Amino acid sequence: MASYLISVHAVDHSRAGLPPQREPAAETVEDVRAFTDALDRDGALVCGGDLRPARDASLVSLTSGVPSTTSGPAVAGPEQLTAFWVIDAEDHQAAVAWAGLAAAACHHPVELRQLSSSSARTATALVGAPAR
Repeated sequence: MASYLISVHAVDHSRAGLPPQREPAAETVEDVRAFTDALDRDGALVCGGDLRPARDASLVSLTSGVPSTTSGPAVAGPEQLTAFWVIDAEDHQAAVAWAGLAAAACHHPVELRQLSSSSARTATALVGAPAR
């Protein structure tokens, strides 16, 4: 069993100087919800979600042990991370199959990356940990 990140990247229209993007079609929203439900039913879902626009991001750095923030995303380009799932899959082929279903649900290509084994254990432990 290995853990994988399925990520959705899209052009942030405001950062690309394009007209505002419309809300996703109701069909896409329903398809993504059904995909997430299928991951959950199969026991493959570790965590996931959609993200607020990149303009709402904060870059956090540490100076002399004190955190400071800068408004905006870490990456300045117009293409930004918009949603993600962390999944557990039996092998790479199974992860590719899930990623294919994610792409179909999103009506958009997705990126699939395996987590290092230590990161996967940490992610699973954090998700299973009680809220503080």
